[in-house]
Amino acid sequence: MRLTLGDVHHPASIMADGAGSYLVAVGQDKIEIAVAERGDGNVRFTVSGLQQSARFALSDGLLHLDLNGVVFAVRDTALDASGAERRDGGSRLIAPMNGAIIAVHAQVGDRVAKGQPVVVLEAMKMQHEIAAERDGVVDKVLIKPGDQVATRQLLVQLKQQDDGARQRAEETR
Repeated sequence: MRLTLGDVHHPASIMADGAGSYLVAVGQDKIEIAVAERGDGNVRFTVSGLQQSARFALSDGLLHLDLNGVVFAVRDTALDASGAERRDGGSRLIAPMNGAIIAVHAQVGDRVAKGQPVVVLEAMKMQHEIAAERDGVVDKVLIKPGDQVATRQLLVQLKQQDDGARQRAEETR
């Protein structure tokens, strides 16, 4: 992803590293963040071993963060998909938000159809089904029930099944 701070763009990645724990990379810098408590507009967290508190507000995709009187406004600026990703037609199932994996309805090698629910993610006390965006075969399953995931984390990778493999699979049924 790319974070925009003011008019400056920074390449960044956020990876869940356990419940409420994240590894954040911005450029060449890597930071460990653990969220201790989050309430209405307030968050208490640890950054590389130092506990801090901040006030926050999210409005129109812009995160306003007040950290000890220093105010930041940060926007997640989505990067355009590469040509290969656009041609791929939705072969990656990505977490739309932070949450917990409740169920995984497919295993490596399973055929899935466009619109078929593959993963169930619980966030904000609601269950969200993440469905395949195209027909394909499950190539990788990178999560399991109980895992905590971050927004835009890769959950499942699909691959296309060639006609010969498809025909062989149908013959063995």
